[in-house]
Amino acid sequence: MQDEMMDDVISSMPDVDFESEAVPMLLVPKGKYKGVVASTCFNNKINAMVISSTLVDNDDRFASDSATPVDGFQLDFFGWFPKPGDELKQAKTKQKMNLRQQKITNLKEIFASFGIVINKTSDIQEKVLTNCEMLGKEVMLDVDIEVYKGKPQNKVNFINPFSQPDIT
Repeated sequence: MQDEMMDDVISSMPDVDFESEAVPMLLVPKGKYKGVVASTCFNNKINAMVISSTLVDNDDRFASDSATPVDGFQLDFFGWFPKPGDELKQAKTKQKMNLRQQKITNLKEIFASFGIVINKTSDIQEKVLTNCEMLGKEVMLDVDIEVYKGKPQNKVNFINPFSQPDIT
């Protein structure tokens, strides 16, 4: 009976040649890249604003395989909201602030750089998520590579409107 069940499972699986069809994950090399904001959302599972940008106008820049242009890659910047207990942790900055204050300050500064004034959470809902005030804006992304759960992946350290020439 168990052999028959196993045969049914195997026969219902799609035929895949893992050796020839699996491809390595391409990464955007560390550096600064031009992009356009493609979407914004709040991810409640990780408690963060996610600003997704599509890379554009990065002529002659290629992914980790040295053959695929980076234009068209989509990268996410995460603006972290505070969580309970952050007010008890010291932020890793030179300024004297707790982690809650740092996260709130970072979010406020990101939105301000786009000309969006945020005074309360409802402003984010209205201006960023409903009115889509960031969509289509040209941006400069500071991209890095980090290892997460044993795998290399891209990380966007900073995102600024393209009119901001320097990311510091």
